[in-house]
Amino acid sequence: MNNVPAVIIKPTSTQDSQVTKQEIQKAIDPKKINVSVNSIQTTKNGCFVIKCNSEEGAKKLLVETQKNKNLENKYEIKLSQMKKPRIKIIASGSQMNSDEIEECLKKQNEFIERDDYVKVT
Repeated sequence: MNNVPAVIIKPTSTQDSQVTKQEIQKAIDPKKINVSVNSIQTTKNGCFVIKCNSEEGAKKLLVETQKNKNLENKYEIKLSQMKKPRIKIIASGSQMNSDEIEECLKKQNEFIERDDYVKVT
């Protein structure tokens, strides 16, 4: 569930998050579009964050909210950007340089497919 992007609905003009919540609830019914919602959060600046149980559900909800004529000009609707995980290794105790550590991490972690996922400084 942590790897699922959230749908962020941000009002184009300043308004209370409760107003945003009411308008979204009137316009979109997750049950009708067959989307399972994990959680709903509001922020101080009027944003509304909807977390779904699957990436497909989040994309489906995004498309449906963007198609809605009542929300079209009032809100900026987008998926959250997923951050790359970070790890910090301190005092490894080895005499390896940055390039050797990077190569070792790539060998030990087969799921790392691209070079931009690993950066050793």
